[in-house]
Amino acid sequence: ELGVALDIYVSETAALCDYVLPCTTFLEREDFPIFHAQMLTEPYAQWTEPVIPPQGEAKQEWEIFSLISEAMGVRFLNSRAASALRRVLRLCGRDFTPRWILDAMIRLGPRGDRFLPWSSGFNLRRLAAQAHGVKLPEVATGILDRKLRTGDRKIHLRREEIERELGRLASERDATEVPEFPLRLIGRRDARSNNSWLHNVPHLMRGERCKRLRMHPDDAERFGLSDGERAVVRSRVARVEVEIKVSDEVMPGVVSLPHGWGHAYPSNRRLATGDPGPDYNALIDPEVIEPLAGMSFLNGFPVTVERRASA
Repeated sequence: ELGVALDIYVSETAALCDYVLPCTTFLEREDFPIFHAQMLTEPYAQWTEPVIPPQGEAKQEWEIFSLISEAMGVRFLNSRAASALRRVLRLCGRDFTPRWILDAMIRLGPRGDRFLPWSSGFNLRRLAAQAHGVKLPEVATGILDRKLRTGDRKIHLRREEIERELGRLASERDATEVPEFPLRLIGRRDARSNNSWLHNVPHLMRGERCKRLRMHPDDAERFGLSDGERAVVRSRVARVEVEIKVSDEVMPGVVSLPHGWGHAYPSNRRLATGDPGPDYNALIDPEVIEPLAGMSFLNGFPVTVERRASA
């Protein structure tokens, strides 16, 4: 198996891959924030054009996936009609792009022009003419009963697979309690440490670097630890040295360590490797899989915290 990364620079993940395919930055591509629109507290729509042409061999991600699928003999958008349309467009010196799809989504949306020339609704051209975007009306709430498509207009949460898994968890709960590892480890993100690549940005890494292990005061007292003390988090697969932050932000029996640290191997990220921080992933057993989703247990993993041995 080969590792392939799409990125704007050689990140730590990309450094472990066999191939790194260069992507365009937000300055080199048109953009519309569609995937996070439902999270906006004040909904708006904005289309931006590229400021500069793609540098070097950089391509937009959709272009890369399109080229790979074409080389594999996979139909464009997995559709005969889309593949045929693309062939016709290429004969005319044009190509099928996401711009067309987005334009259709806008025009067929609740505030679109429905492809009617006399309509005052939106299309991509009218939206792009608004340099600072368009503020949309508030999101409608209290409409769930009108949107449900189930026969009884109720949300059916019960599924046989989930019910079996809940039963298994309830029956095994006591069996999973291991006295040797009485705490449960959870991860977190911090404002200036959202992902690992931010750890190589000097301005963000000034002062407190948010990589300490948060531990409830009751647990700190029980384990004989104090705020700022160096200690060791131990799971059944690894030991990681940490600095303790005593805090009631976590509940008793739970300790929290941020993910993304552990820059302990050679790379071109000088600032990050100069202060690698604790590796959260090292404490997780990759062989332990959550059976329903098939994912690793990244939260709630059993650990203990011990005082660091004197040098």
